[in-house]
Amino acid sequence: MDLQKKVRSDISAEYWLHKECAYRERQLFDFWGLMWIRHPLSMYGIGYILSMDADDVHRKKRFTERMSRLEEEEKNQANIRKRKFFAEILNASREQQVQLGTTFKQIKQRNDEV
Repeated sequence: MDLQKKVRSDISAEYWLHKECAYRERQLFDFWGLMWIRHPLSMYGIGYILSMDADDVHRKKRFTERMSRLEEEEKNQANIRKRKFFAEILNASREQQVQLGTTFKQIKQRNDEV
């Protein structure tokens, strides 16, 4: 019987916690008591108009942050492509110089033998 009572109380506590903490934007923060309190207008049947405006502001802010991150990522990708391109050109020119050096060395060895 005690186990059943304990399980029921744990489930009830978990349900209450989930219910109370599910929508944090619908609650106000009490700076003096340092705790979350319910939105005062919800007690009178008035909807969450203020929180909806705040949601729109936050949504727009997140959207602008997301767009700026995407633009930054595009710039980074363009810079990476440029670096890779010029690195390939530089590597090709170095490889060409090495091949020319070995070719000249072989020609010199042949001429010295003659």
